[in-house]
Amino acid sequence: MENIAKCVIVIRDDVLIECLQFLEACEAHGHEIPTEANLFAVRPGEIVRMVSHEARLLRALLLQLMDY
Repeated sequence: MENIAKCVIVIRDDVLIECLQFLEACEAHGHEIPTEANLFAVRPGEIVRMVSHEARLLRALLLQLMDY
């Protein structure tokens, strides 16, 4: 039981709301910003992920954790 208690954290609601707002802004403005700095390392045919895509995934994960 102690091990489970060590893994639990408590975050205030306003912090979670700020995180969601930040990720929404990243999604809105990150359509042309790649997540990797070195674009020359990308192989032909490989999909380049953008900040908006990563923000969308993180936001969905955060909403899942919040039970929305």
